[in-house]
Amino acid sequence: LVTLSKDDLEEITVISADSVSGEEKTFIRTGEARDWKWKNNTDLDLNKTLINGLADNVAQITSINTVSDDLESNSDVYGLKDPAHTIKIRTTEGEEIEIYVGSKSPSGTYYFMAVKGDNHIYMLGPTLYSYLVRELAEYIDLEKFPELEEQQFYSLSVQKPGETEPV
Repeated sequence: LVTLSKDDLEEITVISADSVSGEEKTFIRTGEARDWKWKNNTDLDLNKTLINGLADNVAQITSINTVSDDLESNSDVYGLKDPAHTIKIRTTEGEEIEIYVGSKSPSGTYYFMAVKGDNHIYMLGPTLYSYLVRELAEYIDLEKFPELEEQQFYSLSVQKPGETEPV
């Protein structure tokens, strides 16, 4: 299987995971602090709980059980011929790992997975999967505005370029 562990989290420099909409989420480590950033816009801050949860779960990826030792013959049966999700990991030493996540198990609790270059089919627990299905927007830490209620307003102005109209 994948030979990463919690101790190897510092070795991971890139995590890519596709989302339900098909949008690829690629997160990279940047700067001296090696903070996680979205590759397409490193100026945006990420939700630390989500990105650290994804990274921790990727670093600790383990299989629950080996389902088959014949990926080639069984990939269609377990949803791995056209996987639902692909996770790509790159380490500081340049090692690249690709993990494919297929169908949900009949019990509905686990997912079938395979690792590129490995002919086995494994079962993956639901925790990592819960991070994979999140959309990119959930990972971006958007600026939070205070919630305002009607009683707090005395007046409201809507400003367009060059004009101000009282409402």
